[in-house]
Order: sequence, then C-alpha cells, then structure tokens
Amino acid sequence: MSSYDAIEFCRKLSKKTGMSVSLPTEAQWEYACRAGTTTTFSFGGDLSKLIDYGWYGGLGAGQKEDYAHRVGQRKPNAWGLYDMHGNVWEFCSDWYDKDFYSRSPSVDPENTTETDLRCLRSGSFHSVPAVSRSSQRARWVGPKQVRYNYGMRVVVTADAQEKSDGDTNRPVSDKIVQSMFYKAQHQETGNMWDVWLYHHAGTYFLYYLANVGEHRWRWDNISMATSRDGVHWTERGPILKKTPGAKWMGTGSTWKSPAFDKDGKFYMNFSEEIRTGVRTSTLPNPRTSFTGPA
Repeated sequence: MSSYDAIEFCRKLSKKTGMSVSLPTEAQWEYACRAGTTTTFSFGGDLSKLIDYGWYGGLGAGQKEDYAHRVGQRKPNAWGLYDMHGNVWEFCSDWYDKDFYSRSPSVDPENTTETDLRCLRSGSFHSVPAVSRSSQRARWVGPKQVRYNYGMRVVVTADAQEKSDGDTNRPVSDKIVQSMFYKAQHQETGNMWDVWLYHHAGTYFLYYLANVGEHRWRWDNISMATSRDGVHWTERGPILKKTPGAKWMGTGSTWKSPAFDKDGKFYMNFSEEIRTGVRTSTLPNPRTSFTGPA
C-alpha cells in the first residue's frame, strides 16, 4: 500500500463505523511502541531478544521466513501491542523532515508541512535488526510509493468515558487499536477474510469469513468476536457454517435495519457454491446468533 491508500482506508473506516479512525502521528507511534520504556527496544537493549518480539532480517537473519506474518505470533510489548518491531513498515500521518524535532513542540508534535517524503516506523520482515529500534525513522518513502512490506496501524480516538477509565499504565488520549488485524485463534489455521465491524449499545461486533480446513480460500463458516473496548476480544466461534456438500462460502454486503440505532439489528448477504451454481441467501440479524455477555 501507499500512504494515500492508508489514509483513504482510515477515512472509509471512520465513515463506516462512526468512529474517528486515523494513522498515528510519529509521536503517538513511538509512545505506543516504547510502552513506558526509554531503551533501544520496548523489551530493553538486548538485541538477541528481538526474535521473541518481531519479524526481521528475513533469510539473512536465520528466520527463514522472508514475508509478512499474521499479527500476534510474537510477544507483545508491556501495553499488549504486537509487532511494534519489524514485520511491516507502518505509515504515520506525519510528513518526513529530518530536522523537525529540533524545533517542534515537546508535547504531541506532528509535522503537517508537506514534503517529498512520508514517515514510516517499525522496520520490516527483511530489515536489519537495528532498523527495528523504537526510535528508527524511515526517510526514503514518497507518499505514492507502494511496496510489499508497507502496512499500517490505526488510532481510534477514545470517547470521554474511555479517557476517564483511571488506567494510568496505558495511553488514554488515544487507543492504538488492533481490531482490523484480529487473530482468529479458535480456528485451526486462523485464515480470515472480509471483516465487518459494527458498534451498538457499548459493544463492538466483528464478523469474518474463516475456515478450519486445509484449503486456504475455501471458506466454510462466518465467525464472530465481540469487544467492549475494541482492543480485547472474546471469540464467539462460527455463527453460520456452510451447507454440507457446498464447496465454499462467500459474503456480499451487510446493511443496518431502519431501526438500527434502537435495536441494533442488521442483515448480511452470503453465498455458497453448490453443484448447480452459486446460491445467495440473507442471514438476518446475525448478532443474535450467540448468547452470553459481550
């Protein structure tokens, strides 16, 4: 992706969810990455421990896995954030200026003055280990440049209730949310596709196609997870499984009922490939397909 792709994703997600979603500033990103530390990495200064927290170096570092990895397979930092070191470079909202921080405000700095370069942080799966430092800044990426190891992490602005939750060990002005990279742990393979996020009556509902079989793209169920804060999730498992004999499931669109703000009901299209072709059906109000607290 490019920086403009990342910004457009945030814009569309904000519109779809009704929440304020954006890329983090460099200052926000580094604050979240450090998680209260002042050392080279969020876990300290011992480079030998980097392999426990992130993907880096590719084949040259002995990891033998020179590609982007699903989030959450290494250890998180002290604030529970995964893959802050390596895996993919993550776009920030700032324009790059090597001298910006020598003249910027000391609190919440953000470079909004356009330059020829965008800021990225984190390092990637084939970066040398030192590039995954908490303070490392990419300084060579144009705003339209696209590469296979560029990615993003989003910020969802907290509401007044979240800001006053009394937790002094986590950033409260903004939450670095990993909802869009949610890991389907109850699936044997963890394969996912087509994510929808709804919010109603204080609960987030996350829906996705998933499979438990060996064929990566032959989805066999629609699964769901719920969350109160958009960060910590409870898996509800499959809410709909494909018809016996069907090859795969697919989804088209979801839409809210006219009274969604009152009753939280909505509808989801899904399809299945059967012997006579593709059959399309509508699953009404899938959020009622589980019992228990969110």
